[in-house]
Amino acid sequence: GKLPPAKFHRADFDGTVFGPLHSLQFDGRATAEGLSWVIAGKEYGFDAFHGNLAVGPGHLTIRDGRLDRGTSQILFNASAPMVDGTIPDNVAITASAELRQWDAKDLLAWFKLKYPVSGTVRGAITAGGTLAAPTARGGLEIVSGEAWGESFDSLAANVVWSAGLFDANNIRGSRGRARVTGSFQYRDDNSSYRFQV
Repeated sequence: GKLPPAKFHRADFDGTVFGPLHSLQFDGRATAEGLSWVIAGKEYGFDAFHGNLAVGPGHLTIRDGRLDRGTSQILFNASAPMVDGTIPDNVAITASAELRQWDAKDLLAWFKLKYPVSGTVRGAITAGGTLAAPTARGGLEIVSGEAWGESFDSLAANVVWSAGLFDANNIRGSRGRARVTGSFQYRDDNSSYRFQV
């Protein structure tokens, strides 16, 4: 297995390369501009990446990583084992991320989804599983938003993504003194979704 191929306009590395020639390791700071990945035929792009990178024959670790897209940011840490310069499909990967100041419309467009939702998204996500079967869970909140023509002050949920199913449970919405709770599910294999309030 391999990571999806990455494209970038420019990359800089500032650190130390060490070890024997047949198994070199790098430990230092990495930056890239105009970064994008193509996954399952869809391109996912960022304006820039910054992070502390440690890579060697048996591991890949990113500490204090930051992905920028406009004024939005993802702060993250990630690690995975490597075999012969690649990450096997069936080995455990771990990552944690914090979303800051994401525009909901831009975030949906980034995931190639079209829903009438607007507002500012923030949250924290922990990812795991494998490249062949990744998983993610955490909490998301949209503030000062609108969904399907209805405005709200805050909309928060616990989220889980696994095996192509996005599940948002314990949804809590508020507008003034009004409150609403519910759940939402979305399957990316057939683009179906279900609401319950």
